[in-house]
Amino acid sequence: MADKVDLYDSSALVLSGGIEMDKSETSRAQKPTALLGWEWGEGLGHLNNLNFVAETLLEEGFEIAIAVRNKKAAWTVINNPLIKIIQAPPWSRRERAKFLQPHDIAGILYNIGFTDLNCLQRCISGWKAIIDSHNPSLIVSEFAPGLLAASVGSSIKRVSIGSSFAEPDPNKTLMEFRERYPDPIPKDYQLSVLDNLNRALARLGSPTLETLNELFLTDQTIITSIPELDAYGYRLNAHYLGPINGIQSCRGIEKTDRNSAPRIFVYLKTESVFFDTAMDALSSLDIEVIAFVPGVKHHQVQNYLRPGFTVSDSPFVIEEALAWCDLVVHHGGNSLTGQSVLAGRAQLLFPNHHEQQVTADRAEASGMAVHLNSQDVDRVKSVLRNLLNAIGQFQSNTQNNINYMHMTSEWQRNTVKNLLIDSGYYY
Repeated sequence: MADKVDLYDSSALVLSGGIEMDKSETSRAQKPTALLGWEWGEGLGHLNNLNFVAETLLEEGFEIAIAVRNKKAAWTVINNPLIKIIQAPPWSRRERAKFLQPHDIAGILYNIGFTDLNCLQRCISGWKAIIDSHNPSLIVSEFAPGLLAASVGSSIKRVSIGSSFAEPDPNKTLMEFRERYPDPIPKDYQLSVLDNLNRALARLGSPTLETLNELFLTDQTIITSIPELDAYGYRLNAHYLGPINGIQSCRGIEKTDRNSAPRIFVYLKTESVFFDTAMDALSSLDIEVIAFVPGVKHHQVQNYLRPGFTVSDSPFVIEEALAWCDLVVHHGGNSLTGQSVLAGRAQLLFPNHHEQQVTADRAEASGMAVHLNSQDVDRVKSVLRNLLNAIGQFQSNTQNNINYMHMTSEWQRNTVKNLLIDSGYYY
């Protein structure tokens, strides 16, 4: 039980280096504080986004605390000792039926536990304790609906940032990101989510909401993607920052002599149901492949390895990989999809979950990619051949990279600085 008590102990904060700092030390600093939060979602993209904002705010004199879902993952991305890393409130929701293919933000909230009153109340209460202990002048949410709920009714400036899937457009009545699919879930789930949220807020003495949209009415919305890939469609009230490159230790692309063969960069995960199908199809073609497969073991790929087919469990420098290849094969993560579009590369996507499926749908509808939900090796081979024969067409379709050439890291940093600092908004 001691661990649970210490989790929100305001007397100490844990730095990314594992050093404890007494609260009295931070209270003496005459600096504005920013609290950044990541609560849901997998992968490092959420952390990359928050780290980018944190580094920008640090340069401008902010104290930074990031409350994260996964501290171990955070330490692989965030290595600045001036950034405090703390644990976000845990969720211990009851097991219940879920939407297999949610089509709106209410369905996502339903799935993650917003209809479990006790769980939701504990989560919001935990976030309130973190807010009280840090007294931030700015809150940045990266898929952290509990943090947004905890800050309802406060005077703290709030910003949401992300690839768009978990940052709905509150001006869109139903906040839907895809067409409805038949699903054995009660039809009144939207009202259930709102009613349960209001019950939790009332118990904690916070104002209640008339609509779920109000939860996402932040002062600024920053989308780390491009309009064509926005899950909710283009919106006038958001700032499109483009995909943010992660700060990780990456290996470079080794130059090869097989210049005539088509080149394919692959980023797939072994747990995907499409992994063996895709790798089998790729290994059978006369192409050159460089593949990043996180955590891969030799026995999982030994049947695919051959000259010109390289598999690594370490990430590559993405700019070099995109400059090297003709085609990118991956699961449809928003960041790599966006970066591939900006680089003018054709893409074949094998989405694993509904967020990637939404991105894949958007990319294909815009003529930027083809996506497959097939485990038929012959079908995948055929699509690969067609794609390689139509590289020029895809490069033409992806001329959006010309529209977004300004989205460099320097431009992104200046944009965040302008939105959050230069206007004097948070002082």
